[in-house]
Amino acid sequence: MAAPRLLRASAVDVNAPLGDILDIMLENGILRVPVTDGLCLVGVISRSDILRIALSNN
Repeated sequence: MAAPRLLRASAVDVNAPLGDILDIMLENGILRVPVTDGLCLVGVISRSDILRIALSNN
């Protein structure tokens, strides 16, 4: 039986650039990342959120 895959917890600061957030998602194979302001959780951003933002800016 294989050991379960361990994931490193990732969170991004509320002021992080979208490109950096997307890089974290791609490098870690995750679809959503918690967004924090200091130690407070303020939301969650997903790949589809980033795509929606990118498309609305064009």
